[in-house]
Amino acid sequence: MTCASRPGPDALAAALSQLRARFGERLAGGEAVRRQHGNQLSEVPNEPPDAVLFPQTTDEVADAVRIGAKHRIPIIPFGVGSSFEGHINAPFGGLSIDTSRMKRIVAVRVDDLDCTVCRPVLSDRSRRRCFARRHGRDPRLRYQRGPLRHNAG
Repeated sequence: MTCASRPGPDALAAALSQLRARFGERLAGGEAVRRQHGNQLSEVPNEPPDAVLFPQTTDEVADAVRIGAKHRIPIIPFGVGSSFEGHINAPFGGLSIDTSRMKRIVAVRVDDLDCTVCRPVLSDRSRRRCFARRHGRDPRLRYQRGPLRHNAG
């Protein structure tokens, strides 16, 4: 069994080069954004990733993970940054994948009162879209709290 370790400088440079070619400016390497993505709400010291990616689709996430796997670069998923236990820290460097720009509503099924959305789409936005697709207000949706249904899409 091998222990985790930082990727070698050649592997990291190759991965970042491929990611930059694929994603352009949506791959961030600045100190401030990296520290933000290595920070959590606990007393665990900040351990920032080597870069932060802002994908817009699940296909882009898959591409980034493939590139990371090819070069053995750690992948750190980043939701809203509310980790209390160091989940977003990158002790071995790597790529933080921030899904905050994945705000697509994939499907609205008004008859089933169901929506498929990318993760950060808020339930109020989903509800408004469902109302807009229906010609009038549906009292069954009015009192529903929380996400209608959050699936990766």
